[in-house]
Amino acid sequence: IEENIFSLRNRANSRRVALLASPWIQERAHIILEAISNFDLNLPVSWLIEPDNLSLTKELIEQYKLTNVEIVIGKTVENWQKIVEKSDLAIHLLFSVFGQNGPYLPMSMAMGRPCLVTNFANSEYLPDNLVFKIQSGESESREIEEVLKLVLDKKIMPDANLISAYAYEHYFSKVIASELKLIFEQSVDEIASINQKWQELQKRARVNLIRKARSLLPYDVEEFNNSPIAKVYKEFGWC
Repeated sequence: IEENIFSLRNRANSRRVALLASPWIQERAHIILEAISNFDLNLPVSWLIEPDNLSLTKELIEQYKLTNVEIVIGKTVENWQKIVEKSDLAIHLLFSVFGQNGPYLPMSMAMGRPCLVTNFANSEYLPDNLVFKIQSGESESREIEEVLKLVLDKKIMPDANLISAYAYEHYFSKVIASELKLIFEQSVDEIASINQKWQELQKRARVNLIRKARSLLPYDVEEFNNSPIAKVYKEFGWC
């Protein structure tokens, strides 16, 4: 994540939803649109998609009779940043063992936006007080609709600074690099000791292997030279 993203924490006050989802089942687009249609058919939505998903995306919008959806084509971090900047809520409802929400969910959090995630996989470990976690299943649409009411009607507004601070600590490359550096520095003596023991183990294993290999050599030199193993033994220096 670029450092400048963390400075974009101001609320847009646009009542707009930023939606990142393919129109396929794993990203719950059909459930999300159902919830939005029950909440407000004219709710402003900016939906980021890949070009080859345009046709199906339009079909879903028409199916749920939404009237204020902006389709943004091109799943890039630049496009997502522009969408989130003007939105008050970001939706990342991936429900699949394949794929993950990065770097888009970390970007939304870095910008201090309330986020909807599926209570599944990596998102399950996010703090409950910083993101809204949706359970996939029968109550999924109702839960999404309830979050829309809470956030967009400003009944509950998670602290943007806390959300952004969490993203800074967990996703900002400089912080991660600094923590890794600290771990390496604290572990250098232990790593050196382990490396030395490993090298000693390799030496002992080599000696034992050579000893065992030589014990299998035939006494007759000519017989050995004509055997299939001669070339291998000579290559490894066992004879």
